[in-house]
Amino acid sequence: MYTDRHLDNLWQNGQRNVRYRQAGALASDMLDVLRKNNSSSLNKLRAGWVELVGEELGGLCAPLKLKSGVLTVGVYNSDVRFYIEQFHRSALLERIRELLDVRISDIKCIVDANIIDMDITKE
Repeated sequence: MYTDRHLDNLWQNGQRNVRYRQAGALASDMLDVLRKNNSSSLNKLRAGWVELVGEELGGLCAPLKLKSGVLTVGVYNSDVRFYIEQFHRSALLERIRELLDVRISDIKCIVDANIIDMDITKE
């Protein structure tokens, strides 16, 4: 397997016809595509998430994607998932519709323990 340095040398010296792009360039292109696919509605949700759900719950869950009117929320564990789905779903939907003027028909929760380390405001 070739290393990045080796492929760079081959590509720059013309010794081999290689269609090659560095991993960093590919990653930045992929991030640009992902950012373009995020709707402004999702960005509004991310910006006001803590105000919508409160500080305690805001640290345990975060909006991940919004597709076809369904908001996917990443939650820290199954207890938080149950808490949101059973006790806060309808109130949260109503509050999102009122405060942010975002069209959402349902909320789907998925368990992702890495959600605590995620900083949703930078995306």
